[in-house]
Amino acid sequence: MKAAAPVALIAIALAAPLAVASTWTIFSQVMDEPAHVGAGMEWLAAGTYTIEAQHPPLARIAFAVGPRLLGIPFVEGSLLGTGNRILHHGGEYRKNLAAARAGNLPFLLLAIVSVAALARRLGGPAAALAAALLFATLPPILAHAGVATTDLPLTATLAASLWAFDAWLERKSLARTILLGLAVGAALSTKLSALGYLPAAMLPLLAAWIVERRGGPREQPRARELRRDLAAVIAAAAAFLLVWGALRFSVGPLVSEESLRRADDASRSAATLRWMRANVRVPAPEFFWGVQELGEHTEVGHLAYLRGESSMHGWLSYFPIAIALKTPIPFLILSLAGFVLALARARRGEWRPLGVAAGAAAILAVAMTSSINIGIRHVLPIYPLLAVVAGWWCGAALRLGRGGEEESVAT
Repeated sequence: MKAAAPVALIAIALAAPLAVASTWTIFSQVMDEPAHVGAGMEWLAAGTYTIEAQHPPLARIAFAVGPRLLGIPFVEGSLLGTGNRILHHGGEYRKNLAAARAGNLPFLLLAIVSVAALARRLGGPAAALAAALLFATLPPILAHAGVATTDLPLTATLAASLWAFDAWLERKSLARTILLGLAVGAALSTKLSALGYLPAAMLPLLAAWIVERRGGPREQPRARELRRDLAAVIAAAAAFLLVWGALRFSVGPLVSEESLRRADDASRSAATLRWMRANVRVPAPEFFWGVQELGEHTEVGHLAYLRGESSMHGWLSYFPIAIALKTPIPFLILSLAGFVLALARARRGEWRPLGVAAGAAAILAVAMTSSINIGIRHVLPIYPLLAVVAGWWCGAALRLGRGGEEESVAT
């Protein structure tokens, strides 16, 4: 298994992008694609990022690289108009759309490798291969990998962040600390959902590590605290620098002009916003503007549909129902089996699999509080963790079948 594992993983990592690429010229654009392509092209060609700040630029830059290499010019315009001009440039719509969608392939590869790496840390090569295969064949993952939207990039960078975090908890070397910071920075530079999903998934994993190490060897408390604090500062600095760098190390007012325009001129809050815009300057202001716009979007809500009803503020049951309907039943069964086995192993002192499983549940809980219920794509980052849990169960079942373990892995 160990000798064949790298070859099998490479085969999986090649097959999934080939399957995705075959759809680029078949399906026409989804609504969000022109916005992402246009904003990314503005970053590349004009050196600014003003079309829309509700999404950070990292994935959008990747989507614009292909059209930029084709020589398509940037012409400033509306949120959707700019991107549509790029996609229809020269009458080569399918070619231009495929070039933009190709920017998602590196994120798909990152997601597959990160899922395999995290599963390997929990259960060895068999778990890694099973998790990678399950993840790379999921219809929601393949579907969103084939369009130029930010949901798969967030899924990939969040999976990489969790793998880096698990490795960092094991040993806080300088290399692992910087890698963690860069992974977290990439997630924050991809989509603002990372602000909720990252801590939700990391905290159960951290708790699992703490519980597992209670009976282990102890170093001097002061030395341990200093090393932990220094590593955390370095990781945070690396994350901040990546986020700031993705915004071209910009400096500007904390409050966006858009937020000020939407405020009631006669209200006390509008006066405060005007003062802050005039007097408070911060690095990476576009990031803070995006948070403001997302907050306003969440407050207003978004028209959604579920079970014959429409709503501007969604339903608590929306994402559980979406996952149940959009996910293959065998994958859900394997994930549930992994949850059950993780609970059983936790009683024996092996807590990390339960930490990963609880991270998936925590992401779902965060998503359920959102008033923006417009597709399973907004909870797509749950799938890497479910794939790791399901793959870990498969690895345990394989070892049991070979007589390597005594406990049952049945659900």
